[in-house]
Amino acid sequence: DDCYLSDKSILKGIVVLEWKRKLIDKGNPSIQSIGMKQIQQSPLMRSPVELLEVTVPGISVDDNGGVNIRGSRTGDVGYYIDGVKSTSLSGIPGRAIGNMSVYTGGVPAQYGDVTGGVIIVETVSYFDLYNAHKARQQSK
Repeated sequence: DDCYLSDKSILKGIVVLEWKRKLIDKGNPSIQSIGMKQIQQSPLMRSPVELLEVTVPGISVDDNGGVNIRGSRTGDVGYYIDGVKSTSLSGIPGRAIGNMSVYTGGVPAQYGDVTGGVIIVETVSYFDLYNAHKARQQSK
């Protein structure tokens, strides 16, 4: 972004604001999030289900790869990828994930009839990839 100053302006300092997604929201402690940076730096990036199991308390994965949240059965977990309901997280590459949020209890009605919990995946947009590419080009 461009910033223009008039001839008589005096720049006294720079203020840098940074926003971080909270891992646990005080208003809704039953939702936990994993951000893109944490996903990209994890050795389990290639397996989003294993990453969830290690990162979010209350999630376990059975021998068949099914996700259980707080003791629920495998079929009682809802999956949403970019707002579209899915049956699992299989086939999603770790590099494509921008954010994962998990409702481990108190699931809002918008996610339908699930009793175990909901896993919400937001994929990386074209603009995120483009900005990362531009940042790498500028650092060279």
